[in-house]
Amino acid sequence: MRSQTARLVDPDGATGDQFGNAVAVSNDAIIVGAWFDDSIEHGSATIFFQPAAAPPPPPPAAPSFPAKLEVLRAQMLSTTRRLNVLAPITSRASGRVNGSLQAAGRTTRFSAPVDSKRARVRIDRRIPAVQAQLRTGS
Repeated sequence: MRSQTARLVDPDGATGDQFGNAVAVSNDAIIVGAWFDDSIEHGSATIFFQPAAAPPPPPPAAPSFPAKLEVLRAQMLSTTRRLNVLAPITSRASGRVNGSLQAAGRTTRFSAPVDSKRARVRIDRRIPAVQAQLRTGS
């Protein structure tokens, strides 16, 4: 169990107004009454709020390690119209690799996940027939 202590002070500092004669507590608020504030005919209530706890700091961002790919194998299979690429990558790499194939005046974009357990990127995707027929691209 946690307890806190705070001194609640009459905001106008006047004496004789009986500040604190009535007190109510609700969740994070305390209401303190002063029966004779400013005159005998009027009382007042002051509301004190417990400051909200500061939000926890955000978790640190995951480190980013740029990686360089060296393509081990790349094939454009014209019969099945597939692009098949295998590239080793540093084992600390993670995320996705974005790339593109430019052939026959067209650009085909692709994305593949990094397999950090096997330290590689493998791309195996269908490509347009006109690109597959050329069997070359950049």
